Parts: sequence; C-alpha cells; structure tokens
Amino acid sequence: MTAQECTAPHCEKHLAEGVYLCDDDLTKLKDALLDVRDTLAALGAVAIRSTAYGESVGGASAGDKPVMFDEVALTRGYELRELVNAWARYILEPLTAQWDRDTLAWMEECERIDALALTGGPAPPMPAEPLRPGPRDHRSPATVAEWVATMAATIRVSEWAGDMYDEIIPAVRQCLRGADRPVQRVFAGMCPTDIEGEVCGSPLYALQGKPYVTCRTCGEAYDVNGWRAAALAAAGIIEGTAAEISRALTDPTTGEALPAATIRKWAQRKQLIRCNGPEILQAVGSRQLVIPQKRYRISEVQELWLRMKASKYGNPALKNSPVGVSVVS
Repeated sequence: MTAQECTAPHCEKHLAEGVYLCDDDLTKLKDALLDVRDTLAALGAVAIRSTAYGESVGGASAGDKPVMFDEVALTRGYELRELVNAWARYILEPLTAQWDRDTLAWMEECERIDALALTGGPAPPMPAEPLRPGPRDHRSPATVAEWVATMAATIRVSEWAGDMYDEIIPAVRQCLRGADRPVQRVFAGMCPTDIEGEVCGSPLYALQGKPYVTCRTCGEAYDVNGWRAAALAAAGIIEGTAAEISRALTDPTTGEALPAATIRKWAQRKQLIRCNGPEILQAVGSRQLVIPQKRYRISEVQELWLRMKASKYGNPALKNSPVGVSVVS
C-alpha cells in the first residue's frame, strides 16, 4: 500500500492509500459541523439586537438612530448556511442516485412477488423499502450539518476531504468571532446512551441557555435539565468547596449562578455550617501553614440560596435565619 499525506492544510501525517484525512483533522471537522447549531444561534442573537460595535454611551447625537440589526452577523450566518448546504448536496448526489436505482429494483422485485402470488404459487416475503439518504429536515442548516458529520467515514476516503476541511472550519470560526461574546458552554453530565451494551460515557457540554445538548461521540440529544436535577438530588449530602458548589449550582439553561464569594460570605455570617475537609498547605506571609480546607454541604447551600431568593418576594425574616431553622410569619 502506498502512503500519502493528509490533505488538510498544514498537516503532513502519512496515511494509507485511499485515506485523505487523518483522525485528528477528521475529529476537528466533525466538531466544527456539530458546532454549527450553536454558532448560528449565537449569531442570530447578535443579529436581532443592536450592533455591538456602535458609538459609545453618550457619544451619539439626538438625531442618530440605533442600528437594529448586525449586518455582518446576518451575512456570516447566511454564508455558513449556504456552505453547509452546498457540501451536503455534493455528498448526497451520488447517494441519491444509488437510492433511485435501489428503489427501482425494489419496485420491480415487489411486482415480481405480486405476480407470483397471483398464480397461487409460493412467493417470498416483500423486501424492505430502501431508506432515502439525507438529513431528517433539509430546511434546518443545523440538522443538515449534523447529518454531514455522520458521513465522516465517507468524507475521510474522499479526495475532496481536505477542501471541505479548509472551507468549513474557517467559516465556523469566523462566525464565532462575529458574535460579540464567546459561546459559553457548561458541563451537563456524562452521556448515558447505550451503545452495543456499553454506556457512551462521553462528557457533555451544553451551550448556556439551551435545554438540550448533542453528544459529539454518539450524536444523541440529551436533556440538560433532567441530568442536573438528578445530579443535585444525588449530591445533597456531598460536600464541596465554595467554587465547586458554585459550578454545580449554575443553571446551564437560564445562566443563573451563585457566586462562590456569596457562599463564603454566608459562612462568615454563620448562616452556613462549615465542614472541615482535608488539610491543605497554604502560604500565609512568609510561612507555610497546614489548614483544613473550607467545605460546605451542597444541600444546605441549596436551601439557603432558595430562601434568600424567596425573601426578595416573601418573608424577609427568611434572609437572616440559619439553615435548618423554620421561620413562621
């Protein structure tokens, strides 16, 4: 077998004959395609609000009118959608041609079986109808991109794989730069999908504000809120540092967060009972002291946070009462 180089730009890895994209670059391409949904969502959020690159506050005259959309974001989103659709059509063309041939053969076989049945002789069972290739929803660019990602095995052995890599990845990166803030992801659990008797187990990172996340390994959609509710219920008796609990209680859908500094402030005010964790070495001036790590019980922090939020709308006495003490209004 003759070795050849990967066709992705700046990659010189040697591959087997008939393979045009190395595993690393194929993974990058798949990740970029799976990012299209969140990327278009981020661009859409930018496009429908005032441009982020206008005049500074107080610098506009009375006659100036606000810009109600971001033309750059709209253009980049349109270009990315068209690029993804073009590559999908290119991949789909030979598959559709083969499907047409298979469908014609299937219809002829069905007619032959029907004719045998009319004669009263033994007839074989009807064959299954060939499945039409392509994405579930051709109108959704995100769904189209995710379907293209499932064609990684075909892409890898196609001569045009490097061209696709060189077009898709820069386009997705450019769209992300077009948003006025980076796409933020939060940890949303481990993928529970059963794959041939084994759990997928890949880490899931959801776009903040989205209730679902797609696993980049198996492609299954997963309910972020469902995992979070189960995880927090199971973690009720578990302890953690202020930073760890802050991350655990951050809501990936609404973006609501409890700052670690707030947890420490509650502990200073005796509203939380601190649990001494394992000892750690900490520098105090020129000395190194061994002190117990400051940890807190997740369930107690949750309870206090809920009561603090409730005090804004209901009984203000809830605000200063210690955890575990009921207050009757």
